[in-house]
Amino acid sequence: MPRTTQPGAVASAARLRCALRSADASRLQLEMRLLEGMSGEERQSLLAAPGAHDGRSCLMAAAATGRLEAIEMLLQAGADVQHFNKLAKARGTALHEAAAKGHLDATQLLLLYGGNPFVANAQGQTAYELAASAGATHVVRLLEKEALFSGPVDIQWARPWSFTHRWKRRHVVVVHHFPHPSVALRSANRQGPWLEMWVFKSAREALPEVRMWLAGAEAVLAGGDGREAVLRLHSRHEPPPRGVVTRTAAGCCC
Repeated sequence: MPRTTQPGAVASAARLRCALRSADASRLQLEMRLLEGMSGEERQSLLAAPGAHDGRSCLMAAAATGRLEAIEMLLQAGADVQHFNKLAKARGTALHEAAAKGHLDATQLLLLYGGNPFVANAQGQTAYELAASAGATHVVRLLEKEALFSGPVDIQWARPWSFTHRWKRRHVVVVHHFPHPSVALRSANRQGPWLEMWVFKSAREALPEVRMWLAGAEAVLAGGDGREAVLRLHSRHEPPPRGVVTRTAAGCCC
């Protein structure tokens, strides 16, 4: 059932946002203490109340500035880390806000409270993608700890016109891509989440060389010791090449 904003919550949330923007910690603590006298429903309504201009909840506003003390206070008060900004062009959740600005400590705290770095906003972008686009390498590597696979892989593209192949060490990440909640509700028959593979030149890079969907892909073991595999992508997933050979110490990465 959709959450509604209680009367008076918008005004109270506006005061709390002003305290968040100020550098006065005592003012913020005073506003937060007002939450203690509220019922659970009133508190949740205030914490979810959108900003008049940007649609951000108090937690999103704090995450955008990277204020750890404020973020922790709001989370402890019951702010919903999964709550989405309802404006069409908004970044998404509080984790989207922190990751897009490269706030490492704030991102880590939101992850501890259950933030999902692989759920898309209304534009189809995850917090992981926003961190990569912002060049926040340290945040990208942190979010990858929540991935299905993350690590070095020896890789070579299978090209039909070439008779020689040279192995190249790459940083490879396999992640889920969860659709925005509104998309999931409208598309009941669509399958999700989907799998993506990101290939980085090294772990020092924020942006990948190659990014590909793994839906419809087929992995076939190529070596007798189980350490090599051929990954054949679905024909619709171009570019990159349809065939890629990977070699890792732990076997096939996907």
